[in-house]
Amino acid sequence: MEFGNVQQGSLGVQGKELNGAFSRELGINETQGFYISKVFKNSNALKSGLNKGDIIVKLDNQKITTESELNGYVNTKRPNDRILVTFIRNNKTFSVPVVLAKNDFIVTEFKGIEFENLSNEDKQRFKIESGVKIKKLDNQNLNRYSNDLKGGVILSIGGVEATNVEVVSKIFSNLGSSQSIQMEMITVNGQLIRIIL
Repeated sequence: MEFGNVQQGSLGVQGKELNGAFSRELGINETQGFYISKVFKNSNALKSGLNKGDIIVKLDNQKITTESELNGYVNTKRPNDRILVTFIRNNKTFSVPVVLAKNDFIVTEFKGIEFENLSNEDKQRFKIESGVKIKKLDNQNLNRYSNDLKGGVILSIGGVEATNVEVVSKIFSNLGSSQSIQMEMITVNGQLIRIIL
């Protein structure tokens, strides 16, 4: 009621649950837990010392063996809640406290474009409920379009709704650096366009 919508906390990491095949692919002994493939820029996870390659095995007293367990626990929390993250790094176990951030502060990047979640003001301005905003453009191939693109909103990527930054980051993580993908977006001028990135 205070914020006008449900405020969910974000840990600020992206990854995949471990299993036998994935662990063999990575060349590690652990077969259970959540493997961190990316720590979001400017996230509290990064500030707390979590790195790519760490394996989360517990949040507070909750054992984590799957991605749904991690997401389920984090979704019960709110921004500014503090949770104790227990993880394995180089066969040693560590624990660090992480303060959950608002999803609004999480940023992801793909091919020189930084994306962030929409604010309530953005949703009202564009008359939409979801999407991700282009925060920064550092792609020489797109410089001549920067006035239209920067501040615009991505609605879908490869036919998948761009609900928030974490969803978008997961889509990008499954793409190779040389792969192209179609995006549907609204420019800062309110024009609906499709681009290939």
